[in-house]
Amino acid sequence: MRRLVTAVFIATFSFAPPVSSKELTVNDVLDNSGESQFFQAVVYSTWQGLQWMHIWTETRDGVRNYCQPEKLGMGLDTVRGMVKSYIEDNPADGERASKELGLVMIMAARDTFPCN
Repeated sequence: MRRLVTAVFIATFSFAPPVSSKELTVNDVLDNSGESQFFQAVVYSTWQGLQWMHIWTETRDGVRNYCQPEKLGMGLDTVRGMVKSYIEDNPADGERASKELGLVMIMAARDTFPCN
């Protein structure tokens, strides 16, 4: 039995497909969010989290990170377009690691909706 378990273990990990070492970038997430429901959920849930953070800091500290018009709805396509437009002017931010998507979104929102 011990030999069988060892053989299965070796066979399983010997023939496993290689894992990609390239980390996803913000651009990768945005590009894949056009068709992949997973990436759509990543983009939109990140935006929703930032919206809650924005409301919380404004309520608690009176600080507005950006000044989005009150009646402007921000669906997935609008959010994606805003961030892609920001990246066109700031291409290095599109090459940031995907875990920095929220940071890039905040910078895009501040650029798109400045508080004057």
